[in-house]
Amino acid sequence: MLEPPAILFVSKVYPPGPGGAERHTQRLAEDLRRHGHRTRVLTTPAAVPGDAGAAPVWRLPVPRSAPWDDVGFALWVAAQLVILRPRYPLVQWVMTGLQVLVGMPLAAALGMKNILMLPGCGQARRLLERPRGRKLLEILHRHADRIVVLNPAMREELLDLGFPAEQLVMLPCGADPAVFRPGDAAERAVLRSRWKLAEDGLVIVFTGRFVDVKRLPDLIDAFAQLRPRHPQATLVLAGDGPLREGLAARVMVAGLTSHVRFVGMLPPAQVAEVLRLADVYVLPSASEGIPCSLVEAVASGLPSVVSDIPGTGMLVQEGVTGLRVPVADVPSLAAAIESLIRDLGARERMGRAARALFLEHYTIDCVRQGYERVYWELIRPDMPT
Repeated sequence: MLEPPAILFVSKVYPPGPGGAERHTQRLAEDLRRHGHRTRVLTTPAAVPGDAGAAPVWRLPVPRSAPWDDVGFALWVAAQLVILRPRYPLVQWVMTGLQVLVGMPLAAALGMKNILMLPGCGQARRLLERPRGRKLLEILHRHADRIVVLNPAMREELLDLGFPAEQLVMLPCGADPAVFRPGDAAERAVLRSRWKLAEDGLVIVFTGRFVDVKRLPDLIDAFAQLRPRHPQATLVLAGDGPLREGLAARVMVAGLTSHVRFVGMLPPAQVAEVLRLADVYVLPSASEGIPCSLVEAVASGLPSVVSDIPGTGMLVQEGVTGLRVPVADVPSLAAAIESLIRDLGARERMGRAARALFLEHYTIDCVRQGYERVYWELIRPDMPT
């Protein structure tokens, strides 16, 4: 019996820090390990304390020190490739960076297979804007055995940039259906009591990073528009990031301090709790690949209101699993949220459809199996899949 392929992951940022691509990598590395694969993660020192999970993690053994941290991490990764080559025939690079520019050609020279995951739409095209980016695209053309894209728009973007179709593979993010799941009425009541939320209130939730691309000011402004008509509504923002103080100031100016809850960056089990106690999930992003946070909301049986961008299209079908609105259109965002909080029947119907879609395509088992097919194709192309 063949030994399952061993995979070395390289991700400059890794949990317990925020980031959907990083959470996806953690889940994939752990699930592969549970199914007999040897996995290891190379990353930088943790920005915040916390549990990095069950997969073995090697962190750069010096503190971050800009502007040299990129160079130090890239050189350290290169050294580890030489050391670890006998044990790991596959290297999976999470996003781009100097570590890919330096390490991918070396991995190829060592006979390792290279897989790169791009996190979102537009990233590859933005590389054209800088000399280093153009060099990186050249290296990807020559040395990436597979590039993982998360939605059809990302695939078309790379095809337009001259990448051959056989180099591209579309694989989503996944979540554990036992952790991210719907809750019944009794559990919801317990969770709302634990999180100090009204049992009969309406809870709108966002989970993720507080960064510009998520367009959280639009969500706060939309909530301010609908809140006078729905005094029982609460907006829960779970996450953290550079916009935290500005968002809090916006909430205060709008007079919403007692109606918007900032609960901070949470471990996965608590994110799952927040989703189970919610009524509606909202993601007003300007750009995404396929957001882990949205996968988790769909897994939890929540109807979602999302911006009409390619990265949400596979998960949120208009009127089936949620509602779609134009990017940066605050009145439309407010109207869509309000239509769902007014209509319990629509919320329940869309929530059931969302959970069914997740179970069919986006469980961590489905995602792992997709990656396993890619790994076997690369190291044993003669083996039927």
